[in-house]
Amino acid sequence: MRNRRIVASIMAVAMMMAACGGSGGGDDTPAAEPVDVDALALSGEAEAGLATYRAKCASCHGADLSGRTGPALGPGSKAAGKPSADLRAKIVNGGEGMPSWGGLLDDAEIDGLVAFLLAAQGR
Repeated sequence: MRNRRIVASIMAVAMMMAACGGSGGGDDTPAAEPVDVDALALSGEAEAGLATYRAKCASCHGADLSGRTGPALGPGSKAAGKPSADLRAKIVNGGEGMPSWGGLLDDAEIDGLVAFLLAAQGR
């Protein structure tokens, strides 16, 4: 019985990691500065993006964008060097362990996420 619980726990963790990309801040992801998202001055679009980020992204990428099971997205991260079109494409199409959000989020939500990420990265 104990072995079943251990196996079930391992499977649950593996499933959560797979849903979030499973490639956290590890090996080749640069360390990112944590972001105090509540202190950011955001446009209306970026403010809506923050709400979407908190609901859909923070569980994998961290509430402060410093990464968890998914990579960091804040200043100093690989994402901070990407053009906005690349950020949008990654959200829409997924890839490299990240699920695709293109069929789950509408264009306004995706645009808001990109606006929020750019603001949080200081761009």
